[in-house]
Amino acid sequence: SGEVLKLWPSTFQQDARVKYRWDRIEAIYHELKDSNPDFSQNELIEEIAAEFQGRYKQNPPGRTTIQSHMKKWT
Repeated sequence: SGEVLKLWPSTFQQDARVKYRWDRIEAIYHELKDSNPDFSQNELIEEIAAEFQGRYKQNPPGRTTIQSHMKKWT
């Protein structure tokens, strides 16, 4: 069983390979949507990108990428 565990990537290793933590971006989405219910989808995407960049100091995902994930969250 020890050999199997060596071959199986840990949660940390899996997270290190992912470019964006979508659970964090989804949390930003819900925060912004709840606090600004009158935002259009475009405004919401812009605010998500800006908030992500401000919090995590890395480039946000692209507009269409955020938009495709937003479909799953609504």
